[in-house]
Amino acid sequence: MPTKQRVRRTGNLSRGEGEQPALRRPIEVVIVCRAELLMLGLERLLVQAPDLKVFTYSSLPDAATGSVSSAASGPSTPSRVVLLSDRQAEEPVQQCERALESLAEEVVVLFSRPDLDLLVGCMAAGARGFVMEGDPPPMLLAAIRSAAAGKTYVGQRTLDLLVDWLAQQERTRRGRPGGDQDGVLLRLLAEGRTTADIAQLLGVAPKTVRNRASMLYRRLGVHSRAAAVRLAEQRGLLDGRGRASRPAGAGS
Repeated sequence: MPTKQRVRRTGNLSRGEGEQPALRRPIEVVIVCRAELLMLGLERLLVQAPDLKVFTYSSLPDAATGSVSSAASGPSTPSRVVLLSDRQAEEPVQQCERALESLAEEVVVLFSRPDLDLLVGCMAAGARGFVMEGDPPPMLLAAIRSAAAGKTYVGQRTLDLLVDWLAQQERTRRGRPGGDQDGVLLRLLAEGRTTADIAQLLGVAPKTVRNRASMLYRRLGVHSRAAAVRLAEQRGLLDGRGRASRPAGAGS
């Protein structure tokens, strides 16, 4: 038997016999990830931490089957945290709810992409930690340890996504022109206009257009013009009010 704590689909998540008592409550981390290479990488990272005992599953285990014991409690028993990747066949929000009902005390969600709806849904489901693939390893470890301590942890890129969304909501609530500016810029981008063309139409410098486009991409959670236009079309953001020709006299 390998000494490394690793389980696929079935296994005993109870604390090993003969384990010396730790100064702080140990943490059992149950990695649930459908992507094999990602799961292996996460496991390799986390097993190096002396306070973590790591178990891996390609799908969320069912405590009712007997292969996984329900989350224990008490000062000497391990705190259990599910590290849930959003690369799952099942809806991640539902998996958060299932994990908290019968398997773990806390859930940390690992996002493969910026997705505001999924982030908010997992928050509502009770997840405690939120990080993204590619975040520095210390950030992932901090999220797990914070969740085990009953504290909320939000990674920097996830926080940026949330702050951008909140700022957009506040601009809309106050009637500021930020939302209209985004709509106009989106329509111009969708028309295939160059940066110089857009700058002339809006009466601003090309650098300003590039900066506004970069901020717009961040708010949408994308990295290119093509992706922004596709997402805008899917959400119906290019329909209805305001034509791109409206700001032509903005520089006058």
